[in-house]
Amino acid sequence: MYNLKLGVMRSAQMGSEDMLKERIKLGRPMDISPFSREIDYPYQHVVHHTAIGKIYLDVGRLGRLFWQTAYQYDDRKEYRNRRMDYSKIPAVSMILSSFQNQLKWNVDYAGWNTETGASYLHINNTNQEGTGVVPIIPNYTEYDFGLYALQKYRAGAFDAEAGVRFDHQATRAVGYDYTFKTYGGHHHFSNFSYNLGMNYRPTENWKFTSNIGLAWRAPHVHELYSNGNELGSGMFVRGDSTMHSEKSTKWVTSIAYRNDFLDVRLDAYLQWVGGYIYDEPSHQYITVLSGSYPLFQYKQTDAFFRGIDIDLHFEPIKHLEYHILSSLIWANEQKTHAYLPYIPSARIDHDASLTDIKLGALTGWLQVKHRFVFKQRHFDPARDLVSFTPPSYSLWGFEIGADWKISERNKLRIFISADNLFNKEYKEYTNRSRYYAHDMGRDIRCSIGWFF
Repeated sequence: MYNLKLGVMRSAQMGSEDMLKERIKLGRPMDISPFSREIDYPYQHVVHHTAIGKIYLDVGRLGRLFWQTAYQYDDRKEYRNRRMDYSKIPAVSMILSSFQNQLKWNVDYAGWNTETGASYLHINNTNQEGTGVVPIIPNYTEYDFGLYALQKYRAGAFDAEAGVRFDHQATRAVGYDYTFKTYGGHHHFSNFSYNLGMNYRPTENWKFTSNIGLAWRAPHVHELYSNGNELGSGMFVRGDSTMHSEKSTKWVTSIAYRNDFLDVRLDAYLQWVGGYIYDEPSHQYITVLSGSYPLFQYKQTDAFFRGIDIDLHFEPIKHLEYHILSSLIWANEQKTHAYLPYIPSARIDHDASLTDIKLGALTGWLQVKHRFVFKQRHFDPARDLVSFTPPSYSLWGFEIGADWKISERNKLRIFISADNLFNKEYKEYTNRSRYYAHDMGRDIRCSIGWFF
């Protein structure tokens, strides 16, 4: 079970279009309340239940059979500032349930491995009545069925694999929009996908990997039928029911090197996406009872992504580790070469850790971490609410903890971690709330876990 109560930024609700434009121009709340741990309106409350069952059967030379079933139940409510003491009534109340089954069989023989499987997913989303607010998405049910086959081969330092998959998704949606008009429909999406890959290890230290595959993604109901304002982001979002599936061809090549004290990996990829789904501001505003909101419209375009990831672990002496991870990504429309909006900017994450610190019955660790995010300069001002991107920023954090081995099968773990330790004021380009406020400040957490 998972129970979360999450506060929402009050300044995302505006009284008029002029106030909204002034707030976006200012880029921060006009009134800042004193610090408090109390979560008042507006807020979100989510209760999540999960049940999982697994069966594994080994039938020797005939292979291995694996079956997993999972059920999820989510009760999501969003509360807003409403007149006449209506704040106690959730403006959004949704029940989302899903039932999933996965069946897999694989067998090994003479350097070969064959795997086949099937999957089935049923999702049901129901908006609860009596909120007094039109839901942002309609009621819907979704059925997903998939079949796949995967063949692997190993010969010495060389590995190869090839796979093919067929998926079918059926979606039925029906609801009323804020103008009290019925909308929705039935959609069917069917697609084949494939994957080809190889690994080559010329020595124990080096590894080369290359993989190319075709994947697809059907548009979500939120992308097809959204027609309302999002509480958390302070935006009015509108979907497009005519959108088709995304189809992506991605080629990834990796080089990895490892020895006793160094582990480094370089990944480079090219990705062509047909019908890439995204949303961007239309430079129009919608005024409803709760205020005015900028209108964001979902759309599709053919896109070209490419990027590089670098991951390095270094252990110069025993118990001392250094880790650095850097990601670079570029994305453009294929026809116009225009920059796509809301693509993450380049960033570097690194940390230094002391591990396996023995203190009697305790085994502890200490980690200091740092993140640097560059300013996004691959940016089209015409496709944003503002004509500039946030400046680069640097954040520090730490983690300290210890394990206490109570018995052979019981272990108690406690640790304290902190992000944005120096409470720096910054904005993340991909966070839509940056139009109204800065990002999260100092965050300190204490966690206790019992492993048995």
